[in-house]
Amino acid sequence: MSKTFVFLTPSDVNLIEARISLLEQHVVLLTERNKMLADSMQGMATEVAEAKGAMSSAVVLIQGFAARLAVVEAELAAVGAHSAALDTLRADLDVSEQELAAAVATNPLPPDPTPPPAA
Repeated sequence: MSKTFVFLTPSDVNLIEARISLLEQHVVLLTERNKMLADSMQGMATEVAEAKGAMSSAVVLIQGFAARLAVVEAELAAVGAHSAALDTLRADLDVSEQELAAAVATNPLPPDPTPPPAA
């Protein structure tokens, strides 16, 4: 097997060093970008968890109000009374429930992405 020798001029060496430097800079930039994306994902995960908790609380709150209103309405009906104020509260509660449902319906979560195949 024969050997081939390549002689590099100083300008060739400078060019190679410049390209290596550029590659190193790209690696640094890609590493920083990867960290920024990871931080962004963590921030979004926190926001989703907070929103999920707030939505669950809103559902419980609305259901609790509805149950309490039903009890008061039943008590009033038992004594043959009716309250226009309760009708207003029920209508307000219905509007709030519809607004929450509309907000959830217009902002559905995308399906979970399929994980990449194992290498």
